[in-house]
Amino acid sequence: MDGVRFGLARNGRCLIADQMGVGKTIQALAIAACYLDEGPLLIVVPASMRLAWGREVERWLPSLQPRHLHVIMGTRDKFAFDHVRGAVEARRALRERGFLTAAAAG
Repeated sequence: MDGVRFGLARNGRCLIADQMGVGKTIQALAIAACYLDEGPLLIVVPASMRLAWGREVERWLPSLQPRHLHVIMGTRDKFAFDHVRGAVEARRALRERGFLTAAAAG
């Protein structure tokens, strides 16, 4: 898969954008699987896709423990993954870069 090779050549830092049905999810998860031991993984998807993505993570990355997978259901949710290594730093980085609003940051 060209997308996986592309992502791995860039140390997992890439954007996979293509039309529906061409395997973006499995490519993204294949890349993510190579870096699971390096720290938190943030997957950003449209709200309508968040539960589907959660199911795909469970399907394709069965070694990922369920306690490490958290689907945020809305901006009012308290971030359930505070206990995961690096989550506090990730939240701070997202907030500082304007990707996370003060209301969502808790």
